[in-house]
Amino acid sequence: MEVIDQQTGKAKRVPVTIHTGGKFPVSTRAIIQRINRVLAKNGSDEQLKTARGWRYLHNCGQYYTINLHYNCIARHDVSPKDLARELGVLKPYEEVKD
Repeated sequence: MEVIDQQTGKAKRVPVTIHTGGKFPVSTRAIIQRINRVLAKNGSDEQLKTARGWRYLHNCGQYYTINLHYNCIARHDVSPKDLARELGVLKPYEEVKD
């Protein structure tokens, strides 16, 4: 699509995105990365992890946070979607897709 630049009067190409009104999908992995970047930027000692193996899954839930300073589990059964909304890394027009 071409539009006319108000200052120069010249036509320039701009990308057109078609939005159907739904929410844009974001993977859980991307959300975890966003959360960990924000936690690190804010100076938090926490990091969001995914359970690997039945022992961690049974004891901590699918997602949990660890305290890097004390090397211990800080929170069990964390919802990445809720934590992302709380930290502001998941925008209102995005939704988590697995």
